[in-house]
Amino acid sequence: MNTQSTVVRKLVEQIDLTKILAEANLKNLHFKEIRWSEVELNDVEFENCLFEDNRFGVAKFDNLKFYNSQFDDCQFSHAQWQDCLLDGCGFYNAEKDRGCDFSYASFRFISFLECNLSLAKFKEADLFGLSIKNCKIAGCDFEKANFSNRVNSKVVFANAEIIDSNCRFSRFSYVHLASCNLSNNDFTEALFDHANLEEANMSDCILNGMSFEHSSLKELDLQGASCTNIILQSCSFSGLRISSDQCANILKLFDIVVESEK
Repeated sequence: MNTQSTVVRKLVEQIDLTKILAEANLKNLHFKEIRWSEVELNDVEFENCLFEDNRFGVAKFDNLKFYNSQFDDCQFSHAQWQDCLLDGCGFYNAEKDRGCDFSYASFRFISFLECNLSLAKFKEADLFGLSIKNCKIAGCDFEKANFSNRVNSKVVFANAEIIDSNCRFSRFSYVHLASCNLSNNDFTEALFDHANLEEANMSDCILNGMSFEHSSLKELDLQGASCTNIILQSCSFSGLRISSDQCANILKLFDIVVESEK
């Protein structure tokens, strides 16, 4: 992901918004301090655009595509997006060391590909069908985010995929990610406390220093993962799947030392 910072962009102000959005393909635009709260938008593509200090409020976006665009200091709280693609986009302001806020938003079936979402807040957001691939989500907060649909009082179905991404220091407390693909990520010192990870796939991940306190890890696949100094306090992990070469490190977590045969 390389947002083209040298692109000359045309400034768009609030008064121009209706006219601009009449086009289906929008390129090289600078949306500055725009309020999108009353906007309903479908089937539009944005390319090499800058969104600076935008407020998406309860905007309803469906089937939008964003390519190589930057979102600086943007608020997505309570926005309603569905079936959107964000490819090569940035949501992190390096100068201010600050990410965007997606708290309480509905982002269903959204795909992030090669995006920088560092320090973003997704607290209590509806993220059913979320796909994150080759992204940077370091320090993100997903506490109580919803990745699932409830079929009935007993059946809950989760649908999310987070793969090949930098998830260091991220927070996934109180989430339901059972049977989801979370493979080949760097989860160094991430928190998955009070999480449901039953039958999920965390194979080939870096889990060093992670916390799984009070979580359900039944049949969780950890094969090929680096598992040093992880916290498994008050967890259920029957059927936990590990590789033979991981046995010694896992047993050390319970103060069990594996001696080599003499």
